[in-house]
Amino acid sequence: MEPVTDILLHTSHLCHRALRGTVVKVTCGYPVCGLRPAFIPSGLRIVGGDVADPNAWPWHISVYGGVDQKYFCGGTIIDKDWILTAGHCIGGRRDPTNIVIRAGQPRRNTFSLYEQELYPAELFLHSGYNSLTVVNDIALIRLNSSIRFNDHVRPVCLPKSPKKIPVGTRCTVIGWGKQGDSAPDYERRIRQTNLEVTDWHTCKYAIENAEIKVPYQLTDQMFCAGGGLGHDSCSGDSGGPFLCSLDKTRDTWFVAGIVSWGVACAYPNVPGVYTNVPGYLDWIHNITGLNYL
Repeated sequence: MEPVTDILLHTSHLCHRALRGTVVKVTCGYPVCGLRPAFIPSGLRIVGGDVADPNAWPWHISVYGGVDQKYFCGGTIIDKDWILTAGHCIGGRRDPTNIVIRAGQPRRNTFSLYEQELYPAELFLHSGYNSLTVVNDIALIRLNSSIRFNDHVRPVCLPKSPKKIPVGTRCTVIGWGKQGDSAPDYERRIRQTNLEVTDWHTCKYAIENAEIKVPYQLTDQMFCAGGGLGHDSCSGDSGGPFLCSLDKTRDTWFVAGIVSWGVACAYPNVPGVYTNVPGYLDWIHNITGLNYL
C-alpha cells in the first residue's frame, strides 16, 4: 500500500421535544464522538476483509480531485469543520480548488440520500512531511461549511493521550482500497478488517528484509499492524482511519492511526504502516483548537 500519488461535543440533528400546552419546544443535543447510532458488530476478519454495514462507520469520508473528480483517498471526520487524512493525500497541493469530500456515502460512486458534498476552505499539511520518506504523514482539511451531523454522518473521537497504542491491541481499518496489487479498481463498498498492532522493532526488521524494497523508513511516529496473510490495507485506503474501541461495552471509537504505507498489499509477514495519531495531538490542537478526548 504505497502512498497514492494521489470529551468533544458536536452539533447534530438529535433533538428532544418538550410539550408545553400548545407550544412545542425543540432542543438540539450534541452526539458524543465515536458513538455509532446502533451497535454494529465489526468484521472478524480492505484486503480480505468484510463489507461493512452502510451505517457502521459514519465518520469515514472519501476525497475526490481533479477535473474528472476521481476518488483518491479516504479521511476521517473529527469535528463539524475538520477532516483528518494522510499527508501524502494532500502532497504538494496548497490550493483546495477541485477537491471534493463526500460524507454519508456507504457506496463509492453511488448516490445516497444521506450523502453530503463538502468543499475544503484550507489545507494543512504537516510542516515536517517529506514525500520521499513519508515521515509526518498527516494532514488536516478545514471545510468551508460545517457538516450536518445525523445518524449517518458523525465525528470520531481523538485519542485520550499521546501514548502509543499497546502492542497486541486489536483494532479496525476501513476503506475502499483495492483488494490486491493487481486489482483493476478500488472497491465500490466500504470494507473493514480487524488487525493487531505489532511490535515496532519486529515490523522494522520485516520491512528491511522483505524481497520487495521500498524507499520509506519506519520512524517513531509510525506504528505497524497486521502482517497476516491476506489481511491488510491497500492502495486507495490511504488517509483513512485505523480505529480502536475506547470502551468495548459502549461501542465508542477513536482514531488511533492513519493508513500510510506498506510493502505492497498484504505482503506475507510484513505489517502495514500507519501514522501514529496520538503523537500528533498537540499539532492537531494547535491548528483546530480541538482537545484530547
